[in-house]
Amino acid sequence: MNDQKKQIPLRLSQSLWNELTAWAGDEFRSLNGQIEYLLTECVKWRRHGGSSAPAASSVAPLAPAASSVAPLAPAALAAAEAPAEPYAPAASEVSEA
Repeated sequence: MNDQKKQIPLRLSQSLWNELTAWAGDEFRSLNGQIEYLLTECVKWRRHGGSSAPAASSVAPLAPAASSVAPLAPAALAAAEAPAEPYAPAASEVSEA
């Protein structure tokens, strides 16, 4: 199997970038490493019969938003407060490539 990593352009909203950067720092990873880790975990979860979102036990909860970060959308805020629900980006945060 070819383990060469591929490069892709990725557009993120500023608020999502801020959240991921803080989360990566909490786990001593680079932003790129955190994104790769999260995507890998999601793919593993899906391979094992997942359908729409990984279980909370496989994804760390969101870190509290810093004062310089825009407030989270109500659905994302609820996910951050209830560990049983993982973070899912709002439709406005997902860009089509």
